[in-house]
Amino acid sequence: MSRASRGRSRTRHAGVAGERVDCREVRDQVFQLLDGRLTSARRNEIRRHLEECPTCFSRLEFTRIMRKVVKDRVLRERCPLALVKRVRAMIARDCVRRGS
Repeated sequence: MSRASRGRSRTRHAGVAGERVDCREVRDQVFQLLDGRLTSARRNEIRRHLEECPTCFSRLEFTRIMRKVVKDRVLRERCPLALVKRVRAMIARDCVRRGS
């Protein structure tokens, strides 16, 4: 496979009841998969595709790791106090405007 074509893989693999899942569908639903927002049937179809498609599996693993790194980094960083105060003030003003 040429380097240019690797990024545009359209590999299709059999899913439930003969349905086919292609690489584009996996890319489009990777965040839903990681967030647990897919039906069990759809999750199984995508997992079957991932078992047979090393490109999509690598992309999924990269996304999973990147999300963890970002989350860990965000949890370690402290927000500047001035920013916290500004955000709280904006929320309070918005609540007053809405009558909440």
